[in-house]
Amino acid sequence: MAEFCEKCYEEMFGDLNKKPAKKILSKELELCEGCGEMKHVVVGEKGVYYFMGERFLPRPFVYIHIPLYILWRIILIPYTIYQRKRWEKEDKSK
Repeated sequence: MAEFCEKCYEEMFGDLNKKPAKKILSKELELCEGCGEMKHVVVGEKGVYYFMGERFLPRPFVYIHIPLYILWRIILIPYTIYQRKRWEKEDKSK
C-alpha cells in the first residue's frame, strides 16, 4: 500500500476524509511517497460501524419481556389448576 502524509492524502483523495479521526497514522516517521519528506503517514482508515448500536437494541426487549412473561404466567395459573383438577377427576373415574 502506498503511504502518503495527510496533506498528500487529502490532495489525492479530495475531501472524502477531512476528519482526522477517520485516518490511522503511523507511530513513527516514514517517507511520504507524495512529497518525499519524512512525516507521519496515513496507514489506513477506520471502518464505519453501522451496527454498533445493535448490541444495545435487545436490552429494552428483555426488560419488557420479563414482566410480560410473569404477567402471562400469573394469568395462566388458575387455568392450569383447573385443568389439573379436571385430569385428576377423569383419572379417578376410570
